[in-house]
Amino acid sequence: LFSTWSGVPVEGSLVNVRIIAVMSGGILFGPWVGAIVGVIAGVHRYLIDIDGVTAVPCFITSIVAGLLSGLINRKVARDQRWKIGILAGMVCETLTMILVVVWAPSLSLGLDIVSKIGIPMILGSVCIGFIVLLVQSVEGEKEASAARQAKLALDIANKTLPLFRHVNSDSLRQVCEIIRRDITADAVAIT
Repeated sequence: LFSTWSGVPVEGSLVNVRIIAVMSGGILFGPWVGAIVGVIAGVHRYLIDIDGVTAVPCFITSIVAGLLSGLINRKVARDQRWKIGILAGMVCETLTMILVVVWAPSLSLGLDIVSKIGIPMILGSVCIGFIVLLVQSVEGEKEASAARQAKLALDIANKTLPLFRHVNSDSLRQVCEIIRRDITADAVAIT
């Protein structure tokens, strides 16, 4: 919704990033998100300017973008989604431009609108790739951090397990020292 509200009016159309948001959501979070966000964004865009030249074309391509992004989430390898997302975003924006020319009351008006907004809207689809890569890198870092922590816990367990066979103050002191050293803590206490 914000993508439409923040759009810049040009000749009765809106230059905005709606398709970028719809595509990124569907690619990252799946077909349900893509479809729902596409429908909501499309209906919202249509209702903002019901009689506008670009209302129906933007409505149609928002839904197409939502469905296509969900398909990308399901069918494209995770490491390729950002590339395919850029391409799919460009295809959706190109479809929007074609529909604007077809839907416009006159060919000259449609071509005038497309000549002013076409290139920025199509090239803006590169942002889909940036968003997808950014979110995926954050997810990857979280997974790597969790794996490091799990390995550390297993290493500590392997080192301390023999000390729990005969529990006494000396073995517990050794366990605390192993844990303190491995996690680089100032102090460790077992209570």
